[in-house]
Amino acid sequence: MDKELPVWESKQAQEIIDKCYDRLFLPRACREAEQQATKKDSPNPKLANLLLRLHNFATVIEANRAMKAGDIGCLLNIWRMWCIMCQGIKGLDKYAIHLPRMLILITEVLPPGLQKVLQHSMLVTPSRRADHFVGKDFFLEVQNCWLKYFYNKSGIGTNIHRLMDAFSLNITMLRQDMAGLSGQEYIQQSHKCRLTTDSIDSFLQMAAQYDPFCKFDKVYSFVPAAITNIYKKGMKYIKENSKSTNIDKINRFNPAYTLSYVTFQIDDPGSDEEQELTTRTKNLN
Repeated sequence: MDKELPVWESKQAQEIIDKCYDRLFLPRACREAEQQATKKDSPNPKLANLLLRLHNFATVIEANRAMKAGDIGCLLNIWRMWCIMCQGIKGLDKYAIHLPRMLILITEVLPPGLQKVLQHSMLVTPSRRADHFVGKDFFLEVQNCWLKYFYNKSGIGTNIHRLMDAFSLNITMLRQDMAGLSGQEYIQQSHKCRLTTDSIDSFLQMAAQYDPFCKFDKVYSFVPAAITNIYKKGMKYIKENSKSTNIDKINRFNPAYTLSYVTFQIDDPGSDEEQELTTRTKNLN
């Protein structure tokens, strides 16, 4: 390829994007790849493996973009998919339990008003710019790092209550003052990924070498082992556990020490006292 990237018209770029989507992300493309991977004579799972990896990684990209945009609804949908996918992955025992617990808690168990408050307070934008949302826990960890390792010079240690009272509300202001007094200019910028011609050439060489679409019949070509569809495996695991007599495997997804709000409706004030007075009156009679 030339050193300078060619300039495409918007219509041409949209046509290429549509072709890639139809060829890689449509359900029909996945079914055809699975048929090619499971056929009796000379099965080749290259394309099926590629599509599975693309679909799994696409959930990470979509979750990242939804989080940056502050779209909690889209993020919850991705978490629902991950709740199933993590059941089919070995080594994610704690994550496979705590993610469904959190999701059930903030979407089913809590009252609707409290659900909305928690869902819309999980993402914050410290710089008050669009598409720069981060998780509140991540933001608080950054503030905690500044609190403990930059402003703790009194020798008392990491007494978090004293540090919170003294500095926590002024961390951002003190950090900006430090940059201003040192003569640094505060410039806000975001990381952007840019494709170069060298990167595209390397990708094309890799595609020509491994032939993921199985266009060429090569006797010496490497045929990899088929990878597992973790979404289907996780769904199968949940169905088997739901039919099992051991209900602990399903009950472990329930939020810890939390029951449904409907079962704990608060009685009217004075109802217990009236019942106690009625019981005493009956005993006296």
